[in-house]
Amino acid sequence: MVARRTVWRSLVRRMPAVSAGLLALWLGGLVWFANRLPEPVTAAPEMRVDGIVVLTGGNGRIQAGLASLKAGTGKRLLISGVNRDLATETIRRAIGGDDDSLFDCCIDLGREALDTGGNADETATWAALHGYRTLQVVTAANHMPRSLVEFHSRMPDLDLVPHPVADEARPSRLAVEYTKYLAALLRDRLL
Repeated sequence: MVARRTVWRSLVRRMPAVSAGLLALWLGGLVWFANRLPEPVTAAPEMRVDGIVVLTGGNGRIQAGLASLKAGTGKRLLISGVNRDLATETIRRAIGGDDDSLFDCCIDLGREALDTGGNADETATWAALHGYRTLQVVTAANHMPRSLVEFHSRMPDLDLVPHPVADEARPSRLAVEYTKYLAALLRDRLL
């Protein structure tokens, strides 16, 4: 009984040092993460892929995906994570409904995804339906690392081409995204 109390006291005394060490490790990882984020792409790439997928949630993403589609980068565009309550006509107008034929032939709206994992599931279904082997992934630069982990875990045989767009990289937002990235990596490694 005395030995257990001694071990417990020893652990309690070490907790501040262990906590400080874990915090330092997390902060160092955050700095590494921030310095390794991809540079935002400002123009449609000159490559060809089968499909383009845009993850909703930030400024400039849909416009970048549309620019890639119009440039002929991919055959179809999936906008993943569209609000279920948003009317298709509202979306059409919001993204520049001046070319209804492009919207009708080549743009799909995914309304099932509620998070990045859901985006990956929704995209995997869409890519399989169309027989796609290469996808351009359009999302914010700070969201790209986690998105690619989620997409690779669900579509390991597909080639993914990142198309990061600029986003507000406030320190708090970056810290949250880094923590979610670590969780996605851990989940990917364990499952």
